[in-house]
Amino acid sequence: MEVVKTKKKLEAIQSSLANIENRVKDKSSTANDAREALQFRTDLNGKYLEISERLLKRGRKIDPDTNKPIYSEKFIENVTDLSELRISLLEKAIAIHNEIGDLVDKEKAELAEKAERDRIAQEEEEQMLEEEKRIQKTALAEKQRLEAEKIAKQREKELKEAAKLVATKMTDVERFLEMENARCEAFGSKTGPEALEDALGMLRTAVLDHRSPTAHLNLLKVLQGYFQNIVKLPDRKEFRRINVENEKFRNEILSISGGCEVLLAASFKLSLEKYKEETTNADVKQLFYVLEEPPLEDLDEWSEWYRVQKLFLDRISKEIQLCQ
Repeated sequence: MEVVKTKKKLEAIQSSLANIENRVKDKSSTANDAREALQFRTDLNGKYLEISERLLKRGRKIDPDTNKPIYSEKFIENVTDLSELRISLLEKAIAIHNEIGDLVDKEKAELAEKAERDRIAQEEEEQMLEEEKRIQKTALAEKQRLEAEKIAKQREKELKEAAKLVATKMTDVERFLEMENARCEAFGSKTGPEALEDALGMLRTAVLDHRSPTAHLNLLKVLQGYFQNIVKLPDRKEFRRINVENEKFRNEILSISGGCEVLLAASFKLSLEKYKEETTNADVKQLFYVLEEPPLEDLDEWSEWYRVQKLFLDRISKEIQLCQ
């Protein structure tokens, strides 16, 4: 049984070697053929040699009783043929491998050459990427420089415009201060309830001559809001300090004769203040109507001052009711 199996395997090797031999003759053999021939050579000189020697040794066994071979002549003949086939295949495998074994070396050389080409190509690609990054970085730096230069020029322009605006603003403030000082002089230094009635009279006349009843009512409501805050929280300075540039103040109070006079009657004073403009660091002037609170230590004076503010609130509220 072992002889039959081994013979089939050797015949398969014989067929493969024949195919390889044909490709060698056609000069179409490859490194795989060389590796396969080497493997056959190793097997034929290794495991198949062991099988062959074992079978030959078995065929030479003698029966001690009859002094004749234990196995038949046919078995010995088959084993001998098997051994001869192995030897012939080994010789052929050696010959084929010797003839095309250099293909493996050639393949290794080609693989090494390809690996070197790939390495060089990769290095060139990396160099190209580095160069591209360098170009992009340079372009980005140039773009940032141009943008920074543009921003700097724009900033310089804005600073000049801001400085010009501040200068214009200061001129406007000074001109407005002259107008308000003239208004204060015209109204006089009178304060209190009688002065309030004079101011309300001026207001009615101005509204009847140039404004609608709605404008009159809106102005009174703005004044009412000022005095409500003062009466409710007299210690809060922000409620006793009115910026003349406030849009509501300009539209509702400043534009109508009698509006500022109500404030003057309540002892508001025109105050010119200076501060540093953040953008240009220039000196800027700004006007406020400011109502000073008497010191709490003088309770009589403070009580009278508070009574007058409440009286102004009540009188303005009554005037609003008359207009509605």
